[in-house]
Amino acid sequence: MTADASTPAPLHLGLFLGLVVLALYLIRLTGPSDLIDYGQEANTAYVLDAVRNGHWIVQRDLYGAVTSKPPLYTWLASAASVALGRIDRFTLSLPAAFATLALALVIFAAGRAHFGWLAGFLGALAYACSGIAAKQVALVRTDGLFALTVIVLALLAFRAWHKGSGWTWFWLVAALSTLTKG
Repeated sequence: MTADASTPAPLHLGLFLGLVVLALYLIRLTGPSDLIDYGQEANTAYVLDAVRNGHWIVQRDLYGAVTSKPPLYTWLASAASVALGRIDRFTLSLPAAFATLALALVIFAAGRAHFGWLAGFLGALAYACSGIAAKQVALVRTDGLFALTVIVLALLAFRAWHKGSGWTWFWLVAALSTLTKG
């Protein structure tokens, strides 16, 4: 058997990681709601204010105070809520789920590129099965999205530094990271 024949297809491994993250997300969504815990009520209020009151630039919380968070997570959750025609735990946490999945795939891709497919897959699987991923996959907070932007920033900085050029993508993702958690 050649090395190529024994190497699993990256698409299959990525799909498996997606199923792991999806399973965690469904477990969290079908469990008891925790929207009043872990500081999620502020982000929930910001989404409500954006969708119901049209305050897409500067949102307010339940008490009328101006947002204490940058708007990227609010915009993503609000877009999901508008697209699906409802605001619920699913639409509120969808950006967190996608960020968790994307981070697992980024870990897989970076690990595969630098250390081989097995290291990349095991690293991504370890992250996807970790306590932090299991918690933030359905948390209405910016943590997972911020983690994703920071990891992508680090990889883009490494790539640009290594090549000696190509900092544009770094700065664009830095702007997104700032809009996530300034």
